[in-house]
Amino acid sequence: MFLNSFHSRRRHAYVIVALCAAFLALTARSVGSQPEEHPLVWSVARFPDVAMLEDAGDMRAVWDSLASSDSPRGAVERLFGAYAHGWSREYRLMLTSDFHFVFAEAELRAQYPNGFTAEDERLSLLHLAHGTVKPDGRYLPPADAVNLVATRIEIGPDPEHPDDERRYALVRVGHASLQVMIGDGPMFPVFDGVEVMALVRGDAASIEPGQRADADHWYVRQWNEYPAGAPLVTETTTAGVVRR
Repeated sequence: MFLNSFHSRRRHAYVIVALCAAFLALTARSVGSQPEEHPLVWSVARFPDVAMLEDAGDMRAVWDSLASSDSPRGAVERLFGAYAHGWSREYRLMLTSDFHFVFAEAELRAQYPNGFTAEDERLSLLHLAHGTVKPDGRYLPPADAVNLVATRIEIGPDPEHPDDERRYALVRVGHASLQVMIGDGPMFPVFDGVEVMALVRGDAASIEPGQRADADHWYVRQWNEYPAGAPLVTETTTAGVVRR
């Protein structure tokens, strides 16, 4: 989710880019629940020093206060909470080892035909929170503030696994927006649109050390991003994803 378009979008606007947060299933027909009108909102000013937080135990306390990942909705909230706070390690732990993110923009899809992997996502968020030096020597400073909003959330069956709703789900966010601020400048709009995320329960997921293969944890395996008003598609490639 998220920092996927970070490097490319930032190249075009010379500002940090991060993927937004919010997801969207495929069609209203494939979504079982009614849209949740209570928005998820994260406004974080000044990314905290992670090492300092870990030493003080504050980071763990905040992490533990987030929604539990024992449901698709909870996993999404936890994922976004980690993103908004710039916690790249915790963010990565919410993604499966075979995770793929596909960009909304045709230009970025062409530049990254295979999308972003879980490690690409981790590095993107790491650079958003702490800055990075590009291969040409340019320094891109970290974001000083992030505002992330997700509304009209629906949860339904995953079209790729229609007969296994206990272990697979699609989360649809009808509207998602992400803004970042660099230095003392204004909030910069990074994304405004809809998102679709495919989630899988831990006992059916491709996981790595630090993740749990049980029925009490859910993970994001695929993320598809769409601009506002774009038609949704449901096809998948042999690699498992088409869009983000």
